[in-house]
Amino acid sequence: MFKVELDVSCLDKALKDLEPGGEVQLFLDNEIIKHCDPYVPMKQGILMESPLYASEIGHGKIIYDTPYAKRMYNAPDDWKFQNGPLRGPNWVTRMWEDRGEEILQGAAKLALENAGGGK
Repeated sequence: MFKVELDVSCLDKALKDLEPGGEVQLFLDNEIIKHCDPYVPMKQGILMESPLYASEIGHGKIIYDTPYAKRMYNAPDDWKFQNGPLRGPNWVTRMWEDRGEEILQGAAKLALENAGGGK
């Protein structure tokens, strides 16, 4: 007879980190906001800074909250935006295409480290 014992107690912490309010979700939300900054249309920076006070950071809900946020997000591609070549409509989608894999790798690394492996 062959007996295998597996200690999976480290998974409790890892799974908790993946829940809303967990360390991995906080990481994801903050990274998305940070990496979106160069993509967000900016004149005075109000739209770009709005997720810092309007979002539920750590709960997977990032909100750009200005009266013109929806109009800017859905702006036609031919609109010209100032203050940087990346700035324009659909900034979250475009940022994710450019940086999403990097963000996911960082989240996976954090989850693995928190589970007690892969340091």
